[in-house]
Amino acid sequence: RSSLQHLLGMYGGVPSSVLGGNYAAWQSGERRTLFPGGSDTGLGWPYLRYLATAPTAWTGLMLLHQAAPHEAVDESANPYAPPTRPVPAHTDTSCLPEMSMTVHS
Repeated sequence: RSSLQHLLGMYGGVPSSVLGGNYAAWQSGERRTLFPGGSDTGLGWPYLRYLATAPTAWTGLMLLHQAAPHEAVDESANPYAPPTRPVPAHTDTSCLPEMSMTVHS
């Protein structure tokens, strides 16, 4: 948690890899250097040390779940979990477009 918060504070996002280097370094195949060219995905390309949407978004979701070790875990922060409160029933749907239930065969 603290490492990701440090990365967010330093870069304003989370990079795909914490390993430095460029694409040419990754292509060389030498991984025991100070800057090996990012993290090898095993799929034919590396994740380089650039900010990326996915790791930043996952970090945000983790911090919603529990921002600090002394705080309680907020189970309702999980976007994949069922809602803790029931979804409101149909009341006023006048703002929604009319939906026809026509079945085409």
